[in-house]
Amino acid sequence: MDDNEGSMAVELVWESQETLQVIYTGEVTGQQAVDSLLAIGSDPRFDQLRFILGNGATITKNIASDTDIEKMTSVAKALSKTNPGIKNAVVMGSNEAAQALVNFYQFLAEDIEWQVDTFTTEADARAWLASFT
Repeated sequence: MDDNEGSMAVELVWESQETLQVIYTGEVTGQQAVDSLLAIGSDPRFDQLRFILGNGATITKNIASDTDIEKMTSVAKALSKTNPGIKNAVVMGSNEAAQALVNFYQFLAEDIEWQVDTFTTEADARAWLASFT
């Protein structure tokens, strides 16, 4: 979430009280991903949150170490216990960086309370989320 490099790699866009889009762009570090999860959990709207659209279609590089992934998993597990009803749709491109994040989300889905699914288009992800309304 730091803006030290001139561009924000992770942006949180609250579309409504119940819907959050997390936009990953360019080069994303593991710490940025951890920081975004912490920001989501500390936001006062978190308790009403029902839908997360993780949009990583424009990721060009994913720099996440095993330690970063362990931290992300730990934070996501804690958040899912606090608000277990969240549906998390993840949009990823087909490049290697995006696929690494897809693999992380699939691994994460086994460990948390949220329903998580991955998609290749934002339209498909939004349709899946809409099926729960």
